[in-house]
Amino acid sequence: FLLPLIGIVALVIGGLAYLWISRLEQTFSEAYRDKAVSMAQVFDALGHTEVEYPLGAAEIQGHIDDLMALNPNIYRITVYAPVGDQVLRIASSEHALVGLPADPHDAEPIYTDQVILTDKIKEGEPMVEVLAPLHLGGKPVAAVGIYLRLAPRNQVLAEQRNIAIVAALAAVLLIVFLTLLLTRALIL
Repeated sequence: FLLPLIGIVALVIGGLAYLWISRLEQTFSEAYRDKAVSMAQVFDALGHTEVEYPLGAAEIQGHIDDLMALNPNIYRITVYAPVGDQVLRIASSEHALVGLPADPHDAEPIYTDQVILTDKIKEGEPMVEVLAPLHLGGKPVAAVGIYLRLAPRNQVLAEQRNIAIVAALAAVLLIVFLTLLLTRALIL
């Protein structure tokens, strides 16, 4: 009689712990994606009057360098803009990339006016990449790409997962102990 009851309670507690961990992972993932999009929106809100390379690039480059200095979780920021018949990297936290042609997917927000979010692995490290349009006069004239490191998020998730597992095991052990104690008291 008691063994099936303990098994059912263990399954319920394990299921609740699983649901809690899953929801927590989803919430943290959404929060990191929102953080990356917010960073891109800051660049859009700056409303640069010059995104032509190289004229407006110095101001944009200054903003990138400032943001990189403030946030170690940013892996890279690059701004892309049409120059002639191609799209170039006009500013970047990796200065060696400035002036090089953009990859086709990096230019997509300029033409689609859409934000693109992608989970990526860069140099063995998990990241979220946001590509977002930059507007001038309400029209997309450039794009910003931001890679945000996910290692801090993953560390917090691992800690929370461990807490949930320990709490679930502790609850099951407590129920087993109380059940045995109650059974012993009823027998005596």
